[in-house]
Amino acid sequence: MIPILYDETGKIEDVFVHEPDLECRIALEAEDPSMWLFDPALKGVDSLEWIKQAKLEHLRYVQLLQEQGVNVHYLTDLLKQHEVMLRMKLEEALKSAVAQKLIATESAENFSKKMQMSLVNAALCGVTMKYEDYHKLEDADLSILIPKPNAYFVQDPFAIIGDLFVKLKPATWQRSGEPELWDIALHPENFYQMHHISEGGDITVVKNKVFVGIGTRTEPHTAFELYWLYKNKRFHYIDDVIVVFKPDAGKDLGLNHSQDLPYIHIDTIWMPICYLKNVGNVPLMTRSVAWNKGQLYTLEDYVIKCKKKIVPTSEKEQYSLAPNVLPANGVVISADVNAETNGAMVNAGLDVKPFAAKTLLGGSGSGHCMSNTANYVLIN
Repeated sequence: MIPILYDETGKIEDVFVHEPDLECRIALEAEDPSMWLFDPALKGVDSLEWIKQAKLEHLRYVQLLQEQGVNVHYLTDLLKQHEVMLRMKLEEALKSAVAQKLIATESAENFSKKMQMSLVNAALCGVTMKYEDYHKLEDADLSILIPKPNAYFVQDPFAIIGDLFVKLKPATWQRSGEPELWDIALHPENFYQMHHISEGGDITVVKNKVFVGIGTRTEPHTAFELYWLYKNKRFHYIDDVIVVFKPDAGKDLGLNHSQDLPYIHIDTIWMPICYLKNVGNVPLMTRSVAWNKGQLYTLEDYVIKCKKKIVPTSEKEQYSLAPNVLPANGVVISADVNAETNGAMVNAGLDVKPFAAKTLLGGSGSGHCMSNTANYVLIN
C-alpha cells in the first residue's frame, strides 16, 4: 500500500480511523485518567457507558466522511489483514519482556490468552501491569505491548508526506506503541522512521508544502530531519518545508493538555480549510513564528502573505480545541460543542458539518486528530 498526500485541503479519497473500544478502559478506570492523557474530570465515569457513547459519536463522524465520498479504512480491519506479522511482533516482544523480567509470568500468560481470543484487541489493550512499570517497556523498545487508549487519535502516530509513510516518535510513552501498529496495518512500501520526537498533529501538508509545528510534542530537530528528507528527495509531490514555532516551543516535551496549555499541536491553533480560507486562534497565531527560506513571520502574517483569509475561532472554545477541524472535500467537519466557531465559519461561507463530540473530546483531541487522510492510495 502506498498512501499519497500532497494537500489536505484538496480532493481526499482515503481516510484512516480507529473506533475507540475496550482499550480506553485503562484510562477511564485509572486513579487519574490524565496518567493516560485523558481529561482528569473523567475520573469515576462508567467506562463501558463512556465507550458506548464514544462509539456512537465516532460512527457519526465516519458517516460524515463517507457522505463526502471518501473510503474509510479502520485500523482493526487493516491489522486483521496482517495478523501473521502482528502475531510475530507481539510474540517476539512478549518473549523479550519476560526474558528481561519486565513482565511478571502471570501477566505474560494472561496476555497470551488475550492473543488467542483476539489478536487485534490484545495489541490495543496491551499487557496488564503496574502503571509505573509501563515506561520500562518503551525504554526496552517494546512499546507494542503498552495499552493504547489514545489510538482513536490516528493523526499523531504517523504522517503521510507526498508518497512517504513517516513513522513518528511520540513525545509520551503512553502513545509510543501506536506507530508500530500503523506500520503493520499499512505495511507501506515507501517508509521512514523518524529519529526525533514528533507527532502528526504538528505536521500539516497543504498545497505541496509541509508545515511542521514545534512545541511540547515535537522537537526542533524534527524540522531539520524532515527538511533533510525533502532535500534528499525521499518524498515526491512536496515543494517546501515550513517550520512554525508555537508559543509552547520552549517548554518541556510531552506536557499534557490542560487549561494552562489549551493547545497540543499546531492543528489545535490553526487549520487550512481551502484555497482561500483558514481557521485559527488569531492571538495564538500572532505568538507563533513561521520560518521559511530564511525569513521569519508570525503565523498570522505568513497566512496573510499567502493571501488567505483567517476565520477566527472563539477564544472561549479553545479548550475544546475549536481550530481542530477536518476539511473534507468541500465541507468542514467540526465538533458541535464549538458553536461560536462553527457559526463564524458558516458566516464566512464554509459548509460546516458538526458532529457530537462531547465524549470523544475527553481524550484531548477533536475532528482533525481522529483521522489521517490521503489524496489517494496506490494498492500494489
